[in-house]
Amino acid sequence: MSSISGELLHEHAGIGVLQAGRNRIVIRRATQFDEDAARLLFAVRRQAEEATSSDAKGPDLTNPARAVWLAFDGDRAVGMTSVQERQLRSGDEELRIAYWTGLFIDPSYRSFFIYPRLISAMYVGLREIGIHRLYAAVRRQQIAQAHLKIGFTKIGDMTVLAKPLRPALLFAKYKKFIRRDGDQRFLRALCSVPDAVVGMGIRFQGLNAGAPWEVSEAPWGSDEIADLARLYEQAHVGQTTQTWNVELLRARYAGEGSDYRLLAVRHQDRLLAAAIVRMVERSEGIRAAVIMDLIHEPNSDRAAKMALAGVERLALASGCEGVLLLDGLSSDDARLVKSRAYLKSPEKYSLLMWTDRGMDPLCLPQDLRSWRFGFGDHDTF
Repeated sequence: MSSISGELLHEHAGIGVLQAGRNRIVIRRATQFDEDAARLLFAVRRQAEEATSSDAKGPDLTNPARAVWLAFDGDRAVGMTSVQERQLRSGDEELRIAYWTGLFIDPSYRSFFIYPRLISAMYVGLREIGIHRLYAAVRRQQIAQAHLKIGFTKIGDMTVLAKPLRPALLFAKYKKFIRRDGDQRFLRALCSVPDAVVGMGIRFQGLNAGAPWEVSEAPWGSDEIADLARLYEQAHVGQTTQTWNVELLRARYAGEGSDYRLLAVRHQDRLLAAAIVRMVERSEGIRAAVIMDLIHEPNSDRAAKMALAGVERLALASGCEGVLLLDGLSSDDARLVKSRAYLKSPEKYSLLMWTDRGMDPLCLPQDLRSWRFGFGDHDTF
């Protein structure tokens, strides 16, 4: 047999094996009985370093507002995608929509044509429950480009803003001079000198609380969450944004094992502003305070600045090297954040929209400035 014939036979055999593998894959809507399979898939995701602090344990398959589709090779889950049903407020209308999240395929199965089959199953499932619009915020730009090829349109890019609190230590960790599992006492001591000066400036920067002002943490089980829900109703009228009420806020931020913290700014016992924050550890052992949302009454700039200052002081006390915020809020919020010396980072999220055939693609704004979207609307943290 010639070498060319042998190579052709080997190539055809490889194609046959791949096709047989594809034929083994079964995709279906997940149930609560698939929790073990989903948990094992997320263990693979953690090893692939694609999971985040909030989604590493996997989606809640008992949540009636979340739909999950799994790809199975026998009893083994090898791929997944999921959506969260939501209500969007756009002008005077409220629209039923789904938010896309949790797309992952086992790296050893990425040549098995699972991605388009998962998406197709998701589209069919959405139509079955009467949802014809889907949106997503995507950080990995190669994935965002793939989504555009399957019918999504791009509304715009949102930059991740960062404020260094301990710039010397942040730089040393980012450059791997100081490692998560290392000691490096001398380098840490060296970084502490300039960082102490910066920290002192941050602690004294901005407006301090004093009667009749109060900045304090509020527990998620308190009656103050009703005031927070009122704040969401009043603020940012005219923007397209997710609707929130007491039940939804507690479901998002106050679940079992939750570590989201709520800073409330009050003036004469009236809630004027609030910040929702979470402390996370990112790559290279960098600790950051992530502002999930900054919400305030219209024309309450002082209260909003006090909320930001409160987050920064809380982050310093928690040993963080910086604060992160997604630049998808209002133009007024962008101006406030800029006044607190937040900088543009290299990271960005693309806000994408899919509209089913036969539906009006223009019923939601196509201009990012008409939207309000923060980390609290996403599930990265």
